[in-house]
This record gives sequence, C-alpha cells and structure tokens, in this order.
Amino acid sequence: MEEKQTANHVLQTKQSCLQKVFHQPFTCIWNSGTAVICIAAFLFSLGALGVKLLAQHGQLPVFEVAFVPSVFCLAGTSALVYSSGHPSVVVPQPRIMMLTLLRGCLGAASLTLFYLSLSYLPLKDSVTLFFCSPAIAAVMEWLLMPSDSANNTVSIFGCLSTVVGVWLVSQPDCLQHSGTHTVGMLLALGGATANASAFIAVRMIGNAQSALSLTWWYHGCVSLVTLVPLLLKHPHAPVVPAQQDCLLLLAVSAIQFVGQILINRGFQLETATRGSAVNVLQVVFSYVWDLAVIKGGATAMGAVGAGLVICGVLAVALRKSAGSTSQGYDRLPIKEQELAAEPFEASSTSSECGELGDRNRSRVENATPSHS
Repeated sequence: MEEKQTANHVLQTKQSCLQKVFHQPFTCIWNSGTAVICIAAFLFSLGALGVKLLAQHGQLPVFEVAFVPSVFCLAGTSALVYSSGHPSVVVPQPRIMMLTLLRGCLGAASLTLFYLSLSYLPLKDSVTLFFCSPAIAAVMEWLLMPSDSANNTVSIFGCLSTVVGVWLVSQPDCLQHSGTHTVGMLLALGGATANASAFIAVRMIGNAQSALSLTWWYHGCVSLVTLVPLLLKHPHAPVVPAQQDCLLLLAVSAIQFVGQILINRGFQLETATRGSAVNVLQVVFSYVWDLAVIKGGATAMGAVGAGLVICGVLAVALRKSAGSTSQGYDRLPIKEQELAAEPFEASSTSSECGELGDRNRSRVENATPSHS
C-alpha cells in the first residue's frame, strides 16, 4: 500500500512538472497577438493551398468550397462551445452584440466579394488587391480608433512595405491593363475594405466576447451568405464532391476551424494596423507552397516582394512601444492577466523534480539493472 501511494505521488508530481513545462509556452503564445496571427497566417496559407488543389480539379464551384468548410466549422465550434460549458454566444451588451454580428457579416462579405472578383480577375490580381487591407486598416484605425494609431509611424511603414511586397509577389496584370477589369477590381477592393473593417470590429470588441464566440458567429454568417449563391446556382450549380475532394474539404475545414479562432484572438490583442500587416505573411507562405507544391515559377521580383513583406512584418512585430504591450495586456480577462503576470518558477519546478529524483534514485537503481 505504501509503495502504491508513493508511485501515485511520483506520477502526480511528474504530471505537475510536465504541465508547468508545457503550459507556460502555450500561455505566452496565446497572450501574444503577433504570435497567434503568424500561426493563423501559416494555417490559412495551407487552406489556400487546399483550395488551389480543389480548383485544379475544376469540379466544385467556389461558393461550395466556401460553404462546406464553414458548415463543418460551425458544427465543430458549436460542439466546442457546448462541451466547454461556455454560457452563451450572446452577451447582454447591445453594442457588443452589434459589433459581433457586424464582424461576422463583414467577414462573410469579405469572402463573398473576393470569390466574386475571381469571376472577373485572375487569381493573382484578386489576391493583390485583397491584401491591400493593411493600408485600409491603418486609415480606418486612424479615423475610428486614434488611441490605437497614435505614435504608430513604424507600423504604418510596415503596412506599406507589406502592401508593396504583395504587389511584387503577385505581379497583377491590372498594372499593365488599368483600364480593364473595373468590376473585378472594385469587388476585390470591397473585399479588402470589408476584411479590414472586420478586424477593426474585433479590436473594438476587445475581450467582451471570447475568440470562440466570435468564431461561431463568423462561421454562421459565412454559411448563410455562401448558401445563397449555391441556391441560385451562381456561378455554377453545386455538385457532389469526389472522394479526393472530400478529403481536401475536410482538411480545409480543420485548418479554417483552428485558424479563425487564432485570428480572432490575435486581433483582440493587436491593433488592426499591426495585425493586418502580420496577416499578410500568408501571401509569403502561399508563395512558398506555390513553388514547392504547385511547381510555379520563381521570379526575382517575387523574391524581392516576399522580402519586403517579411521586412514589413518584422518592423511591425519588433516595434518597441510602451503602449502596445499594455494595450494587449489590458484586454485580457482578469484570470488570464493573473496567469500571464505570474512568473514561471523554473527553479521551484526543478527543485521539486530534483527532490523527486533524490527520493527515488536508490529505488530505481535497485530495481533496474545497470548498463555500462
């Protein structure tokens, strides 16, 4: 009995040590807006790769590709909300609920306008115009949230660098044919504006809504909005996906599920200007996937553009500002503030594990044959 109690104590102490070792890095990442947006950008680039592979097969309409993952993500988010004991995705404050619905509707509008622009523009043109959103976010933040945009010169420079970098990576045809594709350009720029506005809404919500609730509303709005063109059979009627397409749709759904939670969390902590600039990293990731998987051709201008995007993101992420850290920290809930503020007592953990080792060393040596 004594040995059993000792073994249980040893197991509990080891579990406690592991929790302290692995929980602290996760907490640091979760409380860093730049870190979670970087991870979300990487995941979204993988999702874009899945969408490109689906487009190569040429069987599924674009709105079906948007609708199916949104339905899966809505079901998954609903299950997560229910299992986590989250009280409700509805909050009593009318202003917060209005902003939450606005964020969902703007996100759905952004996706819809971007997909509609693909009917009028090549993919690279649509992507280029869509990722002008950091510059749009900087202007909107300056107008709507001057406290966030004050003393933000480096961030604005980083935004402009990322926008120029995106144009060089994509090298859109509309640079040479500015008089054509007017409708497509307006749709893509409308999507960029809706995207930037959605990020502003998340920033204004702050921590009054959880990232999980924001994600639930987003997927709900996207599911409803993308269902309309499918019912209208625009631009094509929905089709039953093949087995390979089903696997890709499931992969895109899983990526969207995690990525949306992270992107909402990131914009709760970061200003819209900085967050939008960091989010442009997905263009660089997509450029790498295009070279490695799609086997697209590399160009010197594309490499320079990717470098400009990275420089812009680094300028935004590494900017030393006394106000930026406190702003993100103040938006954390009280429990997370205490958790983030609590230092990781590595010495006590090491001491505890060391005492455990000293107490059981003789038993281990006696029970285990030595190997020279």
